[in-house]
Amino acid sequence: MTDLQRIVLASLFHDIGKFAQRTGFLTHNEIDTSKEDLKYEHAYYTRLVLNGVLEKVGIKDDNLVSLSARHHNPSMNLEWLIAEADRISSGIDREGSGGYSEQGVANTPLQSVFENLYEESGNSHVYKLGPLTAENLFPQQVSPGLNYKDHWNNFLGELGKQKISESETLYLALDTLLERWWWCIPASTQQGNTDVSLYDHSVTTAALAPVMYEYHRQKGDLEDIERIKNREEKKFLLVTGDVSGIQRYIFDLKTTSYNAKILRARSFEIQILSEVVVYEILRRLGLPIFCRIMNGGGQFILLLPNTRQTRECLSEVRTELQRHCLVRYFGGLSLNVSEGVEVSALDLMMSPEQDGLTPIQRTMQKRVQDAQKSKETKYQAVFSCSEDHVLGRYYESISSAQDICGVCEIRPRREGDTCEVCRKLINIGGRLPKATAVILKKEQKEAFLPFGWDVEIETGQRGTYGPMVFSVNAYKDGYPMMKMPYYLPQEGERILEFADLAEKSTGTKKLAMFKADVDNLGSLFAFGLGRRLSLSRYATMSRMLHAFFSLYVHYSLVQKGDYSLIYTVFSGGDDLCVLGPWDKVINYARFIRQEFGRFVSNNRVTLSGGIVLAPSSLPVRFMASQAEEALEKAKGLKDKNGVTLFSTSVKWDDLPGLMEEADRLEKEIEQNILSSVFVYRLLRYQKMRREIDEGKKLSRNLLWRSHFYYAFSRNFKQTDRQQKERRLEELVKLIEEKKLTIPVSYVSYKRREE
Repeated sequence: MTDLQRIVLASLFHDIGKFAQRTGFLTHNEIDTSKEDLKYEHAYYTRLVLNGVLEKVGIKDDNLVSLSARHHNPSMNLEWLIAEADRISSGIDREGSGGYSEQGVANTPLQSVFENLYEESGNSHVYKLGPLTAENLFPQQVSPGLNYKDHWNNFLGELGKQKISESETLYLALDTLLERWWWCIPASTQQGNTDVSLYDHSVTTAALAPVMYEYHRQKGDLEDIERIKNREEKKFLLVTGDVSGIQRYIFDLKTTSYNAKILRARSFEIQILSEVVVYEILRRLGLPIFCRIMNGGGQFILLLPNTRQTRECLSEVRTELQRHCLVRYFGGLSLNVSEGVEVSALDLMMSPEQDGLTPIQRTMQKRVQDAQKSKETKYQAVFSCSEDHVLGRYYESISSAQDICGVCEIRPRREGDTCEVCRKLINIGGRLPKATAVILKKEQKEAFLPFGWDVEIETGQRGTYGPMVFSVNAYKDGYPMMKMPYYLPQEGERILEFADLAEKSTGTKKLAMFKADVDNLGSLFAFGLGRRLSLSRYATMSRMLHAFFSLYVHYSLVQKGDYSLIYTVFSGGDDLCVLGPWDKVINYARFIRQEFGRFVSNNRVTLSGGIVLAPSSLPVRFMASQAEEALEKAKGLKDKNGVTLFSTSVKWDDLPGLMEEADRLEKEIEQNILSSVFVYRLLRYQKMRREIDEGKKLSRNLLWRSHFYYAFSRNFKQTDRQQKERRLEELVKLIEEKKLTIPVSYVSYKRREE
């Protein structure tokens, strides 16, 4: 085993003693006095259990155990690397902040990281101990019982089933396993610091330590402990990868043929594109997967050593990647890898504040600026080349072909009516809903993904292990897991097409598309945590959001029978887009917003959405464009947190009342209290009232109220005067608030037969 591999595993498991300690299998009196050289009880537990833990994955290394256990009292250079990484990950120098407390460790649950955003206070929402599943993502107000003994035994049982010994694949499998069992364990039990999981603290430590190792190794001062302890030196490079052009690429469909398959395949392609770029950069630099601080929603952040070798590697990757994107997507989609922000250990700390910002807040602001600069200079590396013009090569291939692809209308047709790329996408899209595994591999021939990577979708049960094989959405012993949201409505074995879904609607036979994303995401990460922002908390927030929009969205469609007709276009990171029968989509939008609120347990972390209706014959790209406009309109509301439905933007909290109003109008029609003609005519009065605000103060608009009063008195078939006046006031109020369009349109579409 190399020193770098020891550093990775020692830093990854340095706090496993906290987990073991909370099982209580030893009393304080039973703990050997040799723990004194480790300073803390949990470090002694790390030394006590780690050999046995590592043996379960085929590793026996006493030096590794010693490195891991001595992170609070280091003496050698490699021990100092892990000690420094541990402290930077936490964002504080523990020894300089009053020491480390181990009181009440077995009774302290993990608090939701979202609850204290924007310094919100209130009831503490905490997680129960259990594997990471869609059901367990939601915190609860009542502190659960914490059975660490069973949790520990379950973890060890699955650890013993790891069958892969190659370091690259072992790291991926361990990453999945540790997230599965450590995600719900607080890394710290000190009051105010119980919102970072042991998993997130451990993997960020396992990113920092090997990066520092490589930095000092390449600088030639790895033996110099004082240089290792130097926190002012710019040892790190914070690099951002960001996919631009996602919406346009996914929905740019030139034909209605293969729409559903192409949509989900392109969404998956963007996810897997980010994955392979991350793997390629880390593989070339010899760094573990843990150096990926976050990856989701078309963006990733890497922590790399700030060395010449890193910059040369990034330059080569950037050129190769830009060439691939230009050839494959003709500039419409690009993955931009930034130059990186040079940072020191002090730049990643939570204190001291300067001009109202902590060092890590300023660092993250610089990261955003660095990412934006890379977007503004995309394809610069390729366009500066004077040879091998990729667009010229494609022009020649198209000119020599008999026809172009009927799906993308860009590449020459090779097989049937499609090009090779679209044929591959159609194949992937057809297999994704039944995917059990995703296989990534290097190909010698021209590959589907950059850097020679190719992807296969497995739909059966694999009996063999191999590098880069990911289980999909379900944990499988020995495999890393990939979270994917794709769900496909079916009747028996028959996959339902968009036209079939429209026919499943109540009333009018239309589809609806719902697009939504988290409000003020940039501000959420930059300022939500305020002075409590740390690298681990940043990673925690990103990981949990992605888990909700991938793992839970998929679960909600599979397990909740009411939403089995909803089709996933994409979901992950911080946003989602689904499509289905119009009435089912409206119900699902309300449900997912409610579940998101339960997930974050903080009223200042909100979601906005847009819903549009369309016939199934309308090209999906037009529906997506309209849904995006509806989403932007909802975000135009004060403080956002709203939805646009039937071209009307309202706060989410108003929607249940408007749906109740729709039910009431429908009952009044059925009971002949109001005629359906009059109910539909209400839209006319709403339009007149809206036009006044738009400056169209025509006489007929200004008289809308008197016209409405007269029409209502003639059409409302209710003799009770008080009830009639109360109902009149309710409808006038809705017109004044410009919200009546939603319930009236809902009733209209629901009762319409086509």
